[in-house]
Amino acid sequence: IGCDLAVTCAFGQILPKSILEIPKYGTINVHASLLPKFRGASPMQRAIIEGEEITGVTTMLTDVGMDTGDMLLKKETNITKEDDICSLHDRLSIMGANLLIDTIKLYEQDKIIPVKQDDSLATYAPMIKKEEGKLDFNQDALRLFNVIRAFNPWPGTYTSYCGKTMKIIKAEYSDDVCDSSIANGTILNIEKDKMAVKCKSGILYITELQFEDRKRMQLCQCGHNLTCGIILGGC
Repeated sequence: IGCDLAVTCAFGQILPKSILEIPKYGTINVHASLLPKFRGASPMQRAIIEGEEITGVTTMLTDVGMDTGDMLLKKETNITKEDDICSLHDRLSIMGANLLIDTIKLYEQDKIIPVKQDDSLATYAPMIKKEEGKLDFNQDALRLFNVIRAFNPWPGTYTSYCGKTMKIIKAEYSDDVCDSSIANGTILNIEKDKMAVKCKSGILYITELQFEDRKRMQLCQCGHNLTCGIILGGC
């Protein structure tokens, strides 16, 4: 083939040594995390779920491992409570493209010293499974809030309401303490624009949802059809 340099981004497969040996100067990969954290297929989603306040992009020299190659450049960004997977993806995409351009220029000029990753600091971001979108109210409200932000639009997050699947599109949370005798998943209160649900710790406020075979709705459009005291996921 005779190529000098190869570039990959969100490729999703581990390249064999026979392919990596083709480019004269190697293969540069753009990864959507601050390596060695969140190696793998879903770094952005896992960063949100784990409550990371800072993430970013890393350019690296690809080797035969999974995101284990020597690092070239990094750039950071904050993850705010207003972020979801869509906003974070869009921001990191632009950052990654710009960082790649900088990396190639400096790499060509031999102005980058590759840095080996510290494997003892590595964490992993496995491929997302659809069943991970099922909400477990025996978890903390903050954790569920993060899962909802990370998994919408895909694979989506859901529970059941009296036997019907209810997708949770958007939510808020608080650290308010509830009566421990109340079952987790119980609908505590329904206001005009949000529905309060008890969690292991704190309260999840559902603000937008979708029942099966229905369009997505703001809580103010459907709250009158919901009932306090129902246990989500429990009937």
